[in-house]
Formats: sequence, C-alpha cells, structure tokens
Amino acid sequence: MIKANDSGERVLMKNNVFPIENGINLFIYGTLLPGCRLEKKIIGCSRRGPVLLEGAELYDLGAYPGMVLGRGTVVGAWITVSPDALILLDKIEGYQSALAAEDCPYLRRPVEVTRFADGQRVRLQSYLLNQDPKGLARINHGCYCRHLVEKQTSGNWILAYGSNLSTARLEERVGKLDRARSGWIPEFRLVFNKQSGTDNQHTAANIQFDPTARTPAVAWWLESNQISELDRYEGVPDHYFRIGVPFVDRSHPNEVEYLQGYVAHPDQLSSGRPSEKYLSYLKIGYQEHGLDLLEI
Repeated sequence: MIKANDSGERVLMKNNVFPIENGINLFIYGTLLPGCRLEKKIIGCSRRGPVLLEGAELYDLGAYPGMVLGRGTVVGAWITVSPDALILLDKIEGYQSALAAEDCPYLRRPVEVTRFADGQRVRLQSYLLNQDPKGLARINHGCYCRHLVEKQTSGNWILAYGSNLSTARLEERVGKLDRARSGWIPEFRLVFNKQSGTDNQHTAANIQFDPTARTPAVAWWLESNQISELDRYEGVPDHYFRIGVPFVDRSHPNEVEYLQGYVAHPDQLSSGRPSEKYLSYLKIGYQEHGLDLLEI
C-alpha cells in the first residue's frame, strides 16, 4: 500500500488548468506517477489518466525504474506540462538535448500509447533508459505502482467495484475472505463498457478516469495465491490489467492510498448493458458494505 497526502492530491487537481493545446504531452511510468515519491514535482500539470504502452519493457533500477523498447507492455499515465515544467523534468531525468545521446542516462523520445478510458491512441513523449538492460530486474507486468505495492507484503489489498463486491461471489472464486474495507476510488467513474468474457450480449464493470467522479469500492485483503486465482478469473492481462489504483477508506476520508485494482484492457471496450444477474451481485455487495445504491 502506498499512501499519499490528500491535500497534495487536491492541489494537483486545483492547478489542473494548463491548456493542453499549449503544453507538452508526456507518458510517465515511474516515480512521477500519482502516489510515488516525485509526484509533487509535476503539480500544475493536466492529467489525462492511465495509458498503456505496447512494445516496451520496464526494469527496476533500485530507487526508480527504467523503460526500454521491447516486447512487453508498460502501464503509466498521460500528463501535459508547461515548457518550464518540462525543463525541470528533463533535469530530473538527466536529459539534455544539447548533449550527445551517449552522455544522457535517459532520452526523451516519442511513443504511441492507448488510453484505458476510451481506447484512444495518442503520440506522447517519454523518457527511455539509455543503456542495455541486461542484468537488470525486469518488472514483467509493466506497472511500477503495482510493483511497489507488491514488494511490501506477501498479500495485498485488491479493489472491487463490480461483481466481486459480493462476498459470496468472490469467495466462490478465491476462497475464504476475512478482511474488507469500504470506501471509494477517487477520480474514476463506474462504467459498464467491458465486453463480457462469457456473454457477448452483455458488458461488465470497469472504471474510467474522470477527475470529477468517484466509484464506490471495497478493498479485500487477499493472499498471493488468491490474487493469482482472481487474475485467472478476470483474464489478466488479455481482458483486464491489474494496476495501481487510488482508494479512499471511508473511515479516513482525507487520505488517499494506492492499492491495486482491475482495469479493462483497451481492446476489450464495448457498448452494451450488464445482465440482471451481474447487477444483482453489485446490489448485494453495495448492501453488504453499506454503499449507496444510487451510485450504480
């Protein structure tokens, strides 16, 4: 679990006023991400939500990660910054356009990413590690926030906002559950735009980046073997990605934590409606955990 001061989050959104058309669009994937240690370096940016970069690999360099082009996927975020902020970020990353490429630890280069919210493909700039990654520890799933959380304990808090809100439903999948916390996922709204893996006529729950919204959710404590089993049910990584997601426990409403949750693969987005059976799991879960049914 990564914790972030809620006041910092509010300042970030309060200053989310830089005109996107006048800024530089960046793909960030490491310590600059929300909840990570250098997040405050980019206060004042415009945030566009999580995105997926295909054809890249992520590596753990100790205090920070590095990304190279390759055969995997990397999960990060799309932000827009001012020219002055870009100068600061270039300095943080050790990139200077005036220097020869071999003298820079990172190079700022264009990449094409896909937005999780709507499948939109956009061309951004990002910082690529300027060294051979041989001998470095690869982060195979490509999500740095998830990587940080998983390093802390053998089990983890996993967020549910769809049918897994129902205790009976989730226990059918992963076994006995004994710890849960209710609250919400800030800056994301609940949508039903994930194509069902078993029923082509209906859709399943997903969350979509929206700075003005929030999604009721429950954090379940799952052991590693339970998480692996749930990944199988959710179809990770072909149908859903398990990534770092913000969470506010309703008993601590001024504190944002970064846990893990499932977000639909952009290739799996579809229009439609959930089945009545699927919705019944949500309604049962909302009632079990004291969530507001009006927010479905």
